[in-house]
Amino acid sequence: CPVAIDNGLRFSVNGFKYSGMVEVVYNDGKDLFEVRLCGTGEIVEDVYLDNLVEVIDNRVEKVDNYAERVSSTYKIA
Repeated sequence: CPVAIDNGLRFSVNGFKYSGMVEVVYNDGKDLFEVRLCGTGEIVEDVYLDNLVEVIDNRVEKVDNYAERVSSTYKIA
């Protein structure tokens, strides 16, 4: 379950590429967001609201063979 942090949220993910804590922090001076992958130290700065899901998905879940991995992991025929 998400936890409120200063100007944002922290939540846990378990994806194909990354498992761990993610923080999404709002920078009110720029009116943009920062996405932090806490386990790797990766920080993506200057993310627009309408790109948040894509940025997180690309760093947490999306792998080259994504459809195959989903099918195999969740036994989808």
